Amino acid sequence: MKTTSVYHGFAMQYEELSKEIVKRITAAAVVEKLYLLGLTTAYQRTETLFSVQSATRREVTHYYLLVLIEKNDEHSLNSVQDKIEGSLQHFLPVTAIVFSYVHFSRWLSEGHPFAAAVYEKAFPLYQKDEVPLPFPATANEEVIRKEADQLYAQSSIRVQEFLAGAELYRIRVQYKMAAFMLHQAAEQALITILKIITGLHLNTHSIDRLIRCCTLASDKFSAIFPRNNDREERLFQLIQKAYIGARYKEDYNINGEHLLKLTERVKALDKLMKEVCSNGLKLAGEFD
Repeated sequence: MKTTSVYHGFAMQYEELSKEIVKRITAAAVVEKLYLLGLTTAYQRTETLFSVQSATRREVTHYYLLVLIEKNDEHSLNSVQDKIEGSLQHFLPVTAIVFSYVHFSRWLSEGHPFAAAVYEKAFPLYQKDEVPLPFPATANEEVIRKEADQLYAQSSIRVQEFLAGAELYRIRVQYKMAAFMLHQAAEQALITILKIITGLHLNTHSIDRLIRCCTLASDKFSAIFPRNNDREERLFQLIQKAYIGARYKEDYNINGEHLLKLTERVKALDKLMKEVCSNGLKLAGEFD
């Protein structure tokens, strides 16, 4: 049964905007189904000596979408994902999660938690044909909870080890390898958060994409890397590019000051992982 929430209210309120997004996405890719996973809104109010009663205005600044397409080739999924996001970058930023229709149907048949949540709760924006998705199978909550507990315990250890490695490389003045270790710590934390809270695992090394997707679990992640000015954007790009750049690119450079700042950010991310995942596991336990 579909549920109604503030999220659904927002989805219906911005119906015309959603129609334009659907139009652009279906022009960029052959889409079977399209779901709204979430949206970000910003509030703006201007008060001046001439207009102290200015009304607060709310506008959408980001859409989070699940796009189901026909093909099931990993490389094509990635290219479709990039094409969809690129087609909307000058209209409204979107984060598109792309899977094949067949793959998503199989998840439903297996009781996959992400697929089941979409089926039960997500707001549908578009459907190409009237081919019904299978009803989600009943998941084994005990198994899911046990796997989540194990993942959280293992990931917490890995994040700490990567942070320790980053500190060792920093002391040895091997700043590039320290940056790579920080990237690995951040990637591990974000993948864990996304998996435990949403049930979704993304095979990507992009910190940018992982942070955007983790916003589905909490809106606090963007505050760790705000990217609201040139200085913050440059700092973020140092960790975003560290996976390849720190090991293979001669033009990748990072100094000790930037390394310390990134270390603080990744430690904040680790703390947020503990907070978000612990709350998620606690809530899951209450329904056992």
